[in-house]
Amino acid sequence: MADGSEARVMQEDTSFEECPAGSEVEAFHQRIYRGLQEGLKSVQARHEEILALPMEARDADAKSFLVDYATVTQGLVQLLDPHVPYDQRLQLASSLQNLIMELQLL
Repeated sequence: MADGSEARVMQEDTSFEECPAGSEVEAFHQRIYRGLQEGLKSVQARHEEILALPMEARDADAKSFLVDYATVTQGLVQLLDPHVPYDQRLQLASSLQNLIMELQLL
């Protein structure tokens, strides 16, 4: 097919419309963010218990908990940055969710 129809088909296959779901994407991120916040709240009491312990009384799990808790807290701040690309936000959210699950086990 050497006529112009092949070129038209190729052009149609490689042109993309604007994403109509911009506000829906942001709403999705907000739901993810709120879910992560809730997960972090679920371990807040444990966090306060560990902070109340003297440094020398904290075992390896307690120290790991504090590091992971701080990482999740910082990650939540990064998730709010509108300059972070969509795919990186999802990757970060997934990592934070995994950390929160670890915190719930410690």
